[in-house]
Amino acid sequence: MKRDLASVTPREAGPTAFHILPVSVLVLSCLWFPVSAAAPAQAAQESHSPQHLRQLVEKAVKNEVNALKHPTHYYRYEQREESSQGSKTSVEIELRKGTVERLIKVNGKSPTEKQCRKSRNKLQRLASSPDARKSLFKNQQDELNRREKLLSYLPKAFRYHYETTDKNTGWLKLGFQPDPDFNPDSRAAGVLVGMKGTLWLDPSNERLMRIEGRLFKNVTFGWGFLAKLNAGGHYRLEQTKLPDGVVHLSMLDVHFHGTELIFKTLNVDLKDSNSGFEKVGDNLSVKQAVSMLEKIPVHCTQ
Repeated sequence: MKRDLASVTPREAGPTAFHILPVSVLVLSCLWFPVSAAAPAQAAQESHSPQHLRQLVEKAVKNEVNALKHPTHYYRYEQREESSQGSKTSVEIELRKGTVERLIKVNGKSPTEKQCRKSRNKLQRLASSPDARKSLFKNQQDELNRREKLLSYLPKAFRYHYETTDKNTGWLKLGFQPDPDFNPDSRAAGVLVGMKGTLWLDPSNERLMRIEGRLFKNVTFGWGFLAKLNAGGHYRLEQTKLPDGVVHLSMLDVHFHGTELIFKTLNVDLKDSNSGFEKVGDNLSVKQAVSMLEKIPVHCTQ
C-alpha cells in the first residue's frame, strides 16, 4: 500500500535542460576573441543561477506529475514496508486504476496461516466485489492526488542553489531552503516552510531522482492548537531508472514526530522499499492480477 508525506499533512524524459552552443559559434569565438575562461565561467554561473535552477525543478515536477497521471508501463514488484510495529513484504501489481497486493513475509519470515488467509480473502473480495475495488482504488487515487499536490509546491516553496554534479550519473545536486515569499495554503505546504535539504535532478530526462529533507525548526498548524511537528523530522524519496528507461519510485522514508490536538502524540515512522521490477501488461484486469498473485507460492506457518 503506497503512503506519502501527505499522510502527515504530505514515468518520461524531455529535452536536456542545458543549452549547448553550436560548434560554429564556439569556433568563431576563438577566432575573434582572446581565449579566456570568463565566457564559460559566466555560462556556468548563469546555468546555476537560482532562476535557472527553479526552472529546472519546474520542468522536472511537470514530468513527475505527468508520470503519475499517465504511466508509461505497469510493473510487478516487491514492496517492503517497515514501521515501528515491524515489517511486511508484499508482491504488488500495478493496474490502470491502482495496485493489488499479496502478503508474502512478516518481519522477514513466512506469514502465519491467519495472515495468509486474510490476504487471500482480500484478494478474493477485490476479484468479486466492485465496491471493494472502488473503495481501494479511491483511497490509492487520493494518495496520488496528495503526492501530486506536494510536488506542485516544490518550485515555489524553496530557493535552490547548485552544489555539485555527480560524475557517475550526471545528476545535479541542489540544496534547498524555504522561500520566505512562499505562503502555504495547506498542512502539506505548511510542513515545507520548516524544511531544508537536498534534491538530485537528472538533466538528461528532467526527472527528480532523490529528495532528502529535514525539519530544522518546529512547524505548527492552527496557531499551534491543532498540531505541531518537532524539529529533526526527516523525509527521503528515491527513484530508480529501470532497464527500459522508465523512472519508478523505489524508496520512501518518512519520520516525523509531534503532537496533534494538543494531547495526542503524532508519530509517523515508515519506510517503503520497492525492488525486483518486472513489466506486466498495460491492460491487466483486476481478476487477471489477482490470479497472478494467487499463483505465488507462499509458505504459511501455523
